[in-house]
Formats: sequence, structure tokens, C-alpha cells
Amino acid sequence: FYTFGDIYLDNMRDTAQYNRETFNLEQVDVLRGSAAMLFGRGQAGGVINQVSKMAEIGDKHTITGSVGEYDYHQFTGDFNKQLTDTAAIRVNVMDRYEETYRKNPTTGDSPALDRQGVAISFGAGIGTENEFFLNHLYTQTRDIPDFGIRFFNKRPLNEAGNGASDRTFWGDDNNFDDSDTRITTGIFTHKFTDDTQIRTQLRHANYQRGY
Repeated sequence: FYTFGDIYLDNMRDTAQYNRETFNLEQVDVLRGSAAMLFGRGQAGGVINQVSKMAEIGDKHTITGSVGEYDYHQFTGDFNKQLTDTAAIRVNVMDRYEETYRKNPTTGDSPALDRQGVAISFGAGIGTENEFFLNHLYTQTRDIPDFGIRFFNKRPLNEAGNGASDRTFWGDDNNFDDSDTRITTGIFTHKFTDDTQIRTQLRHANYQRGY
């Protein structure tokens, strides 16, 4: 099944083909059932809803980092600042880079992921009858993609008896998968009672990708 119509971001269908990152996600909802009956146009298996991190009352700051082999590193920051009794701003940032054990034996080039992102959420009227959030997400990728192992006589090269190895990268630094994604969402919620509300969302997004 093609699944572009089954991926949502904050309850709105998110159909673009881009590399989604998790640094700005509070949680991921997996909703199973007939898409045609429950969610409108889509496939048979339900939907995946990404829930963004949003501004909240209280100050909270978190920094994470990890390093590994093949130049791997990833750093994230999550900073939430309360501005008034009912307003706050939250900023999330991410930087990640990694290569693999596969190399081009001629040039020494390796496939790589090089990605950065920043997300800003401003909230007003948080916890009141009228809540408004304005969120903006920007992610950038400058990847060198790995298209896998070539085939020869209907077999992977490392099984064809010609001495090739799965450590061989068949591309070079001229391969690229570059993208710039900008998503801005405004969310207004009016609460009639504790269990009844109306929610209005407006989104503008720009997706640029070349590969």
C-alpha cells in the first residue's frame, strides 16, 4: 500500500515526501481501523499521527547527546520558558551526522546522513477556555544516500563469486538527497466544557527536495 495519505501531523494529513525527524515529537499515535470509514481517503490499515511538542506552563530545559562509530553524533535541546501565567514559548533543536562502514574503494567516499532541525512553539491562553498555539518547524537534510548492493546475474555482487564485498559503497560524494522543510501551523481551541471543544487549525508548508 502507498501510505502518504495515512500520515498525519498534529491531526492534519501530512502527505509530502520528506525525511521526518523525531526530535520535536511528544508522542506518536497509531490508530488502527478502516481508513475509509474513520479517517476519510486513505488505505486499509489506519493512520499514524505525529504529535508535536508544544509550549507548556513551567520552565523546563533538557539537553541530550550521543556519539558512536563512523563519525556518528547527535545533539538535541528542548527549552521551555513560561512568559506569563497563561503564555509560554518552547524551542527544540537537533543536529545529527553519521556515516557507515561502507566505502567506495576508489575514492574513499562513504554514505552519510547530515541533518539539522529547529522547532518553535508559542502558546497563549494555555489552560484557559481559549488556547492559541503558533508552531513552526524547519528541518534540513544534506545526505549522501546509499542505494545498496548491486546485482550481477540476478545475485548480489558479494554472492556472485567476483570478490565484491558488502562493505563496497557504489556511490560517491556526488550522490545527494537534499531537502529543506518549513511547516507553520496555527491552532485555536475553544473549550465549551471539560469534554466538549472546537478546534480550528490552519497550516502553511513548503517542501523543497532534490536527489
